[in-house]
Amino acid sequence: MTLDTPAVQAFRAAKEVVVLATVRPDGGPLAMPMWFLHDPAALTMISMDGVAKVQDLRRDPRVCVVAEAGTRGDVRGVSVQGRAAFLPDGAQRRALVERFHAMARVLSLSNSG
Repeated sequence: MTLDTPAVQAFRAAKEVVVLATVRPDGGPLAMPMWFLHDPAALTMISMDGVAKVQDLRRDPRVCVVAEAGTRGDVRGVSVQGRAAFLPDGAQRRALVERFHAMARVLSLSNSG
């Protein structure tokens, strides 16, 4: 299965948060929850430069991303391994940042009501 497989797409579309795992300088994993954008060919995330996960990815771009659902006895999930890429400042990056801000506004409104 690949990222654009319909079953994987449907599962990810129902998620707002995934777990991103990076490789620490000592080779160990660093895993943390991350919001992401739903795109057929990529998982797009946003962060601030200088934080541990970004430092890890600039040093070693290998990642594992996990989305899960279910309860004890009925756990389902998708695990994706790949390489992170950083977008340079430009129109594409600014458009993705605006999509994140729009998503955050929608989530904020849905959680406040």
